[in-house]
Amino acid sequence: MKFVTHNDKKINIGGHLQGYVDANYNVLVKLFGEKSDYFDDYKSDAEWIVEFEDGKSCTIYNYKDGKNYCGDEDGLEVWEIRDWHIGGKDKVVVDRIQQIVKAEQEKFDKEIKEKRKEVLVDLKARLKNNSTIATDFAKMLCGDDVELMQTLDFYTLTLEKIDKITKEIDVIENSTIESFAKGGA
Repeated sequence: MKFVTHNDKKINIGGHLQGYVDANYNVLVKLFGEKSDYFDDYKSDAEWIVEFEDGKSCTIYNYKDGKNYCGDEDGLEVWEIRDWHIGGKDKVVVDRIQQIVKAEQEKFDKEIKEKRKEVLVDLKARLKNNSTIATDFAKMLCGDDVELMQTLDFYTLTLEKIDKITKEIDVIENSTIESFAKGGA
C-alpha cells in the first residue's frame, strides 16, 4: 500500500498506542525518511508520521527508553532501539507498518551479518598469518609469568587461543547485531 510521510506533507495525527514494530533505526530512516522535528522529545527520541492512501495515519516512535527520557547513562542511543511503538486511531495501521518494515529489516539484518562475517574472516586470517601478532598475543596472555612464558611455545599457545577465539567469534556471529548496526548498511 502506498504512503506518504511527514517529510512529504503535513499530516494531522491523533490517537494512541495501537501496537509495536521491531526495527533498526536505520531501516526506519530508509523507509520513512528523516525523523520528524515535531514530537514529544521528553519521552521520545525519534518519531515518523505516516499516512496511507486511504487516509489512515500513524506515528512510529520510541517511548521512555532513549536518552531523552532515561538520560545519557541509562538511555539507549536511537540506533540501539528495536522496540518502536505504533500510534494512531486504527489497528489496521499496525499490520501495514509491520509488513512494510519486515522485508526491509530482514534484508538489513542479512547485510549486517554478511559484513560482520567478512570482517571476522579477515580478522581470523590476519591473526593466523601474522606470527608477530601471535607472539605478542601469547605474551599478553602470559602476562608477567616468566616461567609460563619460558615453558610454553608462544606460537602454539597463541594458535590454540586463536582457535578458541574464532569459535567465540562464530558464537558472536549468531548474536544480536545492534552494536554493529550503528553505522547502517
